[in-house]
Amino acid sequence: MSPALWWSASNWNNRFTIPITFGLPPDTCDILDQRPATGFYGSELLAQAALQWSPAYCLRKDRFKFQLNQMSDEAGWNLMEGGGGAAAEVSSEHQQRGSDPVGYAPTAVTGFSIGYVIDRPDNVGEYTNLRLDARLVAKLLTRPTSAPAWGPVTPG
Repeated sequence: MSPALWWSASNWNNRFTIPITFGLPPDTCDILDQRPATGFYGSELLAQAALQWSPAYCLRKDRFKFQLNQMSDEAGWNLMEGGGGAAAEVSSEHQQRGSDPVGYAPTAVTGFSIGYVIDRPDNVGEYTNLRLDARLVAKLLTRPTSAPAWGPVTPG
């Protein structure tokens, strides 16, 4: 297999692109919205997601300014149930002690996947036992996508 086949028209026609965009900076709401924030309390697991959600709330005047205050699920739940916070961001159901109704709503689902197709040399099928570790994934995500500068790729 010639390294030049990478640049063939059929490969180019079957390509797929992944758009990359940049989110707003974390202080967007502090700069553009002077309203006091509505505090949600709890899950440290959702801290990064909450930074991305907050502009969707504060940049629309028909919504409220949202702010997640990180603490343990239990502390966030207790604060909300005691009337000290509007809502609690928790990772699991908690025992309700008060009489005020509490509703649970899913707020985030996260995950990622890596797919691959690797042909075995001499056209004997596909390789199906790829083992990935954090270092290899980082290398795959950060390597340049053009042909290597040090010369042709070894066939097979």
